[in-house]
Amino acid sequence: MSNKKVLYILQNILNVQITDFDKISNYINTYSNSEIDIVYAAMRIREEYGNDVTILINLKDVFNNDNPILVLTVRQNPYEDDLMDRLDEINNEVYTNNKSIWILLTTDFHYAK
Repeated sequence: MSNKKVLYILQNILNVQITDFDKISNYINTYSNSEIDIVYAAMRIREEYGNDVTILINLKDVFNNDNPILVLTVRQNPYEDDLMDRLDEINNEVYTNNKSIWILLTTDFHYAK
């Protein structure tokens, strides 16, 4: 699957907000075997939480080694008590299916708009 298709699916079908389009596009191009994992994670988040949450995708250089990690951030309003437990379950599904990249599923506790 091309990165254009992945970005189209994320933005237009799964309604994921891409914070830096060029960086995410380059990342998907660099890690071309990661497309299905990225779409699957976003799809499962949308399936689990519905359309009332905001999903953002960005890159974070967590370890300061120029190898950024793809981050899917979920925002709710109001936040449910089991948010992190449910994200952990989705995370386990992603890594059970394939371990091509590390995708961090998290929240920043800002409210969804």
